[in-house]
Amino acid sequence: YRSLFEDSFDTIFIISNSGRILDVNQACLQLLGYTPRELRQLDKLDVLIAKEDQERFYREIVEFGSVVDFQGELVHREKRKVPVLVTATPRLNENGGQVGYQGYVRNISDRVEARQLRQRTKQLEVNATVDPLTRAFNRRYFLQAADTERSRALRNKTPLSLILLDIDHFKAINDEYGHLAGDEVLAAVARRVHKEVRKSDIFARYGGEEFVLLLPDTTLEQAMPRAEKLREDIETLKIVSSSGASISISASLGVAAWPDEQSLNETLAQADKALYQAKESGRNRTQAWLASTSSAVI
Repeated sequence: YRSLFEDSFDTIFIISNSGRILDVNQACLQLLGYTPRELRQLDKLDVLIAKEDQERFYREIVEFGSVVDFQGELVHREKRKVPVLVTATPRLNENGGQVGYQGYVRNISDRVEARQLRQRTKQLEVNATVDPLTRAFNRRYFLQAADTERSRALRNKTPLSLILLDIDHFKAINDEYGHLAGDEVLAAVARRVHKEVRKSDIFARYGGEEFVLLLPDTTLEQAMPRAEKLREDIETLKIVSSSGASISISASLGVAAWPDEQSLNETLAQADKALYQAKESGRNRTQAWLASTSSAVI
């Protein structure tokens, strides 16, 4: 028994009901920098348990009588924190009375570091694909994702459509209310569009005050009312500048289908022409590109 106790890679402990360490194996030295003798001389465990974990640890002990795989941090002799899993179960005497607790502590630093690395990697991926102001995808990601959707549409023989959205008189907003107000306008428009997009849609900030929305499995006839709904929603937005001024905004939208024989650039160019015509027609309009008649406006 003693050999198993001492040879364990986990720190095995026996403590009294008052929290005094009665016995602990040599693994504690590598885990916390204390020898077994030094730990046995401690009056309480508080010095070892990170302050932010103490209340939760003791509450679970009192409420459940034990803890199993309690995740928290212990304080190393060098004052650095060590992420651990703690299991502590009641220790009984021959009469069935509880005389303390016994259990083990497992170092999970490698596991925590691996999780943190995955989180950092994921965040870097997000930073590489998402516009930080609007939380829409950036142009680079859109071009890559559009290529993927194009291949899927050709394979499944499903339609694709595209919407270009441009905020009207955006330069005048920046000039009159300042760039911070302009940023809030961009963010507010993006938030409103986000509420309307499907999981399959690809919404991106294409550049400046211009956004693009790729609609898989959507014909031009289906895309037009969706674009018009976005225009109406944006028209209802009221932005309050830092000076307290209320900013009314609108947007013009160009819509185009993406035929099988066309490239993305050609389709973007058609949507852009429709957008230009919407602005030429007075702005705050939704206009579609139609090959037969050049355009149609709502």
